[in-house]
This record gives sequence, structure tokens and C-alpha cells, in this order.
Amino acid sequence: MKHIYLLIPVFFIAFCNFTYSQDTLQGSYTDYKIEAGSYLLNESVRFDGSLTIVPGAKIMFADKGAMIIGGSITAVTESLDIEFIGADQNPGNGLVIVNQKDAEIQLQGVVFKNLNTPLFFDNGWYRKKVVITNNHFIENYGKTSLIQILTPYNDFFDKNSSIEFALNENLFAENNSSIFIQDLGSLNLKIDIKNNTFINNKIYGLDSYIISSNLIYGRLDKINSTNVTRIKGNSF
Repeated sequence: MKHIYLLIPVFFIAFCNFTYSQDTLQGSYTDYKIEAGSYLLNESVRFDGSLTIVPGAKIMFADKGAMIIGGSITAVTESLDIEFIGADQNPGNGLVIVNQKDAEIQLQGVVFKNLNTPLFFDNGWYRKKVVITNNHFIENYGKTSLIQILTPYNDFFDKNSSIEFALNENLFAENNSSIFIQDLGSLNLKIDIKNNTFINNKIYGLDSYIISSNLIYGRLDKINSTNVTRIKGNSF
């Protein structure tokens, strides 16, 4: 029994070291790299320029926490060890893509969990390429959108401005909201949704069928439908 009492202070010290090892992200950054480790984000933090997130990084989003991405972002891992996690009591939002930049977004092997809106592409955004592949979107309980893609910026005089957007081979499980694409047919947005798996997702608060109770929904007309969203090989 004496040995047990002696071990208690050791466990307490170890717990305190883990708690205080968490860094807080705040303010704004230009070119920045988030190294392996634990981070807290409880406000809107802006990243312009190039943002790189390396394997082993775990970012907790709390309160009004959101990563405002004004440039490029690269978060790539083969072992699902980059995590964007909402706080248990008051979860934050996720990634918000803003601005028009001739840059790329690459998200591969990332876990998005317990967030209000994991990915939000704001109105008028532009990137030349977006790759979202082999990620896990699990237990996100936000009521608005799981991924929301609003109308991107379009220069009517630039015929080579199409956005290549790949949403492929991701897992969507136990989520409360849909993927909303404002324009399923677009002048400059080429979306490819392929080989994703959807398991046990429930749309919040809907007792009867309406269009927004679909796991993927948006609008489509014949006016600006040069590029029509391709949805192929997904498992529901």
C-alpha cells in the first residue's frame, strides 16, 4: 500500500506536464508550420501564405475556434495522425477557406471529429486545386453542414481558371449534417466525389424528407453548368 501512495504524486506530475504542454494558437500568421504536438485554438486564427501541418499534430478547437485559411494548406499523413478535434463541452468550428489565391489545398489522412463545420469554403473563394482524400470525418454533431462549398470566385475573362476539386476515398461516419455544394454545376469548379464511404450518418432535426436531408445536396441549373459535379462509386 505504501508503494501506491508513493506513485500518486508521480502520476499527478505526469498529468500536469501533459496539460501544460499544450500550445495555444492565436492571432495571425503568414508562412507557418505546425509541428507534432498538442495545440489549443479557441478563437478565429488566420493563416495567410503557406501553412504546413506535420504528422503528429493534434489541434483542439474550442468555443469560437476556427482556422481561417487565406493561402495554401498542406496536411498530409499516411497514418491518420493529424487530428482536428472539437472540445468536449464547447466544440469549435474547423477550417474556413477564404480569399482568391493561386495555391493548393491538400488534406490527406486527417481526422475531423466533434466539430461544428469541419470544412467551409466561403463565398468568393478560389484555389487552383483542392485535394481532400483518405480523411476520416467522424462524430461531427454540427447542425449546419459537414462540408460547405459556396460559389467560388470566377473571372469571366480568364478561360483557364477552373478549380480541380477532389473529394475522394474519405470516411464519413456518425455525423449530423450534409455536404452542401451551392453550385453542382459551375463555370469554373470541377468537383469529383468518388469512392467515399458513408456510414450511420443522421441529418439533425428532420422528421420528413426534404432536399437538404440528402447526404450530398446543392443546386443545379442550365445557365452556368459548364462543369457538373461528378458523383461516382460512393458507398452509402
